[in-house]
Amino acid sequence: MAVFVALNLFGGSASTPNIVARASAALASEDAVYHVVGDVRFTAPESIGGNARLRFESWNTIGGRVHRKYWRVRNGQRSRRYEDFAGRRRPGRRGGPALAYNPLTNQILPSGFGRAAGPGGAPAADPFDPSGGLRELEAQGRLKHTGSARAEGRRGYRLVSAPESGGNGAVERSVFVVDSETYLPLSARYSRRERDGSTAIVYERFLTYERLPLNDRTEEDLDLDPHPGAKCDRFAAEMPAKRDLGFPNPCKR
Repeated sequence: MAVFVALNLFGGSASTPNIVARASAALASEDAVYHVVGDVRFTAPESIGGNARLRFESWNTIGGRVHRKYWRVRNGQRSRRYEDFAGRRRPGRRGGPALAYNPLTNQILPSGFGRAAGPGGAPAADPFDPSGGLRELEAQGRLKHTGSARAEGRRGYRLVSAPESGGNGAVERSVFVVDSETYLPLSARYSRRERDGSTAIVYERFLTYERLPLNDRTEEDLDLDPHPGAKCDRFAAEMPAKRDLGFPNPCKR
């Protein structure tokens, strides 16, 4: 589960309020499933994990349902094996239960969401909610539109947080580019520069970012994938029923 651990480490014009608010509103539909395909790149000193690149696909609702899959990338190609994670985060990002599939052991394991960090600092890249930082910064009035930009060949708006103290002398910053028509994210960049000058960067580029209607078909996308023949960890079988996980537990006896 190293992927999940690694992921969890990590001046406007007069029109600024409208652009920032529209970008936040585009990500706040209660009757939608947000489907995202993209790459995430880590650039960091070897002492905290070094460089890595992953391909991911995710589905999430603002009510806390999340399904996310990861592939490692080698020579520009994604691996055939993938890690799979699905669950339900409690309101306010106060943790929550989940299941995860580990392809190396062919096991379904109990997992979960960590509790959100306290206020302060620029919100780090959230692997279970790619746009969570944007909404958080907008709600706190800490995000500004600084002009136009291009990402993935599309015209967008650049939204930037002011440099924030990350504790222990570190400085953090988040930068988003949102589509100029849909206001959905095109890219997100989180950086943390330590007092000694070393810097860790999590950069996500979104190849697909779409808002789908929440219905019987898209709700199935929020479930953990079927993994025929996978072994169930005994604690996975004891995970809560559908009302907590958000989907039927395939390990439930």
